[in-house]
Amino acid sequence: ALTALDKIKSKSEKARAAFQKVAYFRAIEFFNDRDYEKAIGLFNKAITTEVDKMIRAQAMYWKAEAIYNQRQYEAAIKQYRIFIFNPASVNAPLYNTANYNMGYCYFKLENYAEANTWFRKYLRNKEETDAAKYNDALIRTGDGFFVSKDYDNALSFYNEAIAGKAKGADYATFQTGIIQGIKGNITAKADIMSKLASAYPKSPYLAAAAFEKGAALMEKEDYKGAEEIFRKVLRDSPQSEYAKKSHLKIALSQYNRKMDNEALTTYKDVVKKYPSTSESVAALLGIKNIYVSQGQPQAYFDYVKTVSTVNISAGAQDSITYEAAEQIYLKGDHNSAAKNFDEYLKKFPNGYFSLNATFYKAESDFRNKEFARALTGYEYVIAQPRNLFTEKSLLKAGNIRFADKNFDAALEHYTRLEEIADFRDNIIESQAGQMRCHFQKNAYEMAITNARKLIDGDKVPNALKNEAALLYARSAMATNDLQTAAAQFKEVAKIPNSEIGAEAKYSLAFIDYQLANYKESQKKCFDVINQVPSYEYWIGKSFILLGDNYVALKDNFQAKHTYRSIIDNYERNPSDPEDIREIARQKLEAIEKGESDKMQKEIEEKEKQYFGNEEEEKNGN
Repeated sequence: ALTALDKIKSKSEKARAAFQKVAYFRAIEFFNDRDYEKAIGLFNKAITTEVDKMIRAQAMYWKAEAIYNQRQYEAAIKQYRIFIFNPASVNAPLYNTANYNMGYCYFKLENYAEANTWFRKYLRNKEETDAAKYNDALIRTGDGFFVSKDYDNALSFYNEAIAGKAKGADYATFQTGIIQGIKGNITAKADIMSKLASAYPKSPYLAAAAFEKGAALMEKEDYKGAEEIFRKVLRDSPQSEYAKKSHLKIALSQYNRKMDNEALTTYKDVVKKYPSTSESVAALLGIKNIYVSQGQPQAYFDYVKTVSTVNISAGAQDSITYEAAEQIYLKGDHNSAAKNFDEYLKKFPNGYFSLNATFYKAESDFRNKEFARALTGYEYVIAQPRNLFTEKSLLKAGNIRFADKNFDAALEHYTRLEEIADFRDNIIESQAGQMRCHFQKNAYEMAITNARKLIDGDKVPNALKNEAALLYARSAMATNDLQTAAAQFKEVAKIPNSEIGAEAKYSLAFIDYQLANYKESQKKCFDVINQVPSYEYWIGKSFILLGDNYVALKDNFQAKHTYRSIIDNYERNPSDPEDIREIARQKLEAIEKGESDKMQKEIEEKEKQYFGNEEEEKNGN
């Protein structure tokens, strides 16, 4: 339709209106397929064709959304402003949502003052919001005030989110505890952290809350009580980022209780267990202080010689060399950064910054599309004790392995990521990765298990939930659980203007065919043919299935007509997974051969009957 309308140089008003609609709806399809560049191009056509003001306004909004999804936040801000200040937009259903999205743009740019302005605009009209976004906006506004050190206002918004039982209420509770600590209300901080543990027993912030409660008791000089809590963190969350922090705090608690020998042992455990971390550096300082206070400086020097990550004489050179590479990295010159980090690692293979340098070199290699080199770096980081970069490295390594079709290795990384991740986004990514790997390995039951986690999980993006529903349905189909597959495909089929929606509609027709519900299957085939004009592959598949239904109903005339229409009209796209026209040709030949064989058999039987009777008459005479 777009091609035909584009050829009309001087369009009538009716043609311009049609062109605007077609451009807009096709842009929505590209948006749903996450092809944002093509979507933006067509949204621009819908915007510049000024016929229907509401379609024009909606195109402005979705263009801004497409730009936002490309992470071009400053450009998205400009486009959202165009939408917001467009007169027709006031009546658009997503008008207030644009205020929320503006808030997120500024939030991503760390302009928290402007972010709060827009989030509060969104919150002002509660009847024009949805509950999830409303509560999220409360929390993000609280975050903005928190970063700006306006703690009273931050508390106000966090408390409102907690009262509204927002999905992030555990996070908001944690933040109120942190604020009480900053304001010097140490008892209140400890009480809030205890409340978090009892109110949200499955919260990912449990380890953090326990650690902060222990820190609060330390400030109250209740060192014994604090040490008990820190040991509990070590027992309950040994893979958490707070484990090493707690381990260091135990040593500090022992030191404050004049238990120097016990503190010395604990500090050495920290250095051994968490090398190349800030906790290791702090522990080395504690060890030095104890040895010096005991009048044994030589004991400290002797000990340092046993620590491979420390070289006192080369320390300054180590630091300067690393800092030079880091500055290049921060400027975004990833080619030079990769070279400089490589030079640092060759010169200081056991240097203090070796872990950081390895990770940032891997990040630079990844940006440079040197994925094999990046993978080497990420897997080195993964092999080290739990550190600041473990989660990111597991995710990146898993993605590279998956892209290389090494699904076993990818699955190993994704599985470990779910076990240790502190951040909800990484947990979601790990579950998605496991789902995809299991599906590729034909481990359909495991694929379904991970798909369910995503479908039922909190804060899972809609696009990922849709993908999970699709793989759930495909897996059920592969295990011949047609009832479950149909239920999932029905959910996916509700997604408008998308390729997975087209696939789901076709699959529902195919399930009916397998169940011998041929008439119902035919009806669903026509639904696909009439409703998904942009997805020719699934239209072609539906025509094939329609022909198969005719065959099953013994209507060979219609079946042959259907297959011929595919042979005559279908043009294969290079990206199609199979040759629809060739399949139709083979099916048509099979029918024609069957009819020919049947006719030949009938002729032979008649000949036999005729000549047999003639012979009998001859014998009788």
